[in-house]
Amino acid sequence: KRQLQDVSAFLLYCCDDLGFPARWMPLSTAKRQELVGSPPTTGQKKEKRTIPLMPEDFEWLLQRMLEDGKEQLWLMTALLGFFGLREGEICLLDVDENGDVYVGGELKRDVRALQSGAEKEERLALGLDLKGQPGEARRVAQLFRSGRIGLPRPVKNQIDKVAERNSYREVGAAYAQILQRYKPWQELVKRNPGLRPYGLRHGWAWRAHKYSSRPLHYSQAAAFMGHSVETHLKYYSSWVNRKELEEAGKKYNEALQSA
Repeated sequence: KRQLQDVSAFLLYCCDDLGFPARWMPLSTAKRQELVGSPPTTGQKKEKRTIPLMPEDFEWLLQRMLEDGKEQLWLMTALLGFFGLREGEICLLDVDENGDVYVGGELKRDVRALQSGAEKEERLALGLDLKGQPGEARRVAQLFRSGRIGLPRPVKNQIDKVAERNSYREVGAAYAQILQRYKPWQELVKRNPGLRPYGLRHGWAWRAHKYSSRPLHYSQAAAFMGHSVETHLKYYSSWVNRKELEEAGKKYNEALQSA
């Protein structure tokens, strides 16, 4: 397309400025477009499939980090996975004396919010334990509050720059880079093509709806994750399959009959 435009501009100059015969006039825009054609795929861009880090893989990853002496990486990974946080939100956590985790504060604002003066409310983040590890999420939160184990140095360096940048994206990027260089994580990616660090957050959503006999309602999960119900359904409703739907309908009708 660019080459045709260059040739057309040259021919137009020759005809208009140098007096070349009209037969050298370039093709019209419409004719050039016919020669260029259009991409083979049309329509809206396909959304990337959300790939959750499954509970058994999450547990395995945390265990490997401890065995490898990666305590700082373990702590941040555990916080993200147990509480369904965005990577950058690690610098926005407030853990109270009871181990309850809140995400918010003055830095929880993007550039548009800063310009408008709007400030988002602090939100409660729910810790979802793994089976066989009751209370582990709260223990991790209290460990973070104690300061006995810090965060990875590259992450801390980016946290120090958050205020001047009015953004915590680089915090998440620093963590993602560390994780993607970690060999056990690379093994998980090989077994689960397309898995990304954000899969820790997706894994929380999976557990919220699929892991317990008493799953969270989608509106509750959306509130804990800090996004709208519409966003939640857009990304996580695809995990519902036909077998689940049939089973849910069967249980619903059985409950009515026994009531």
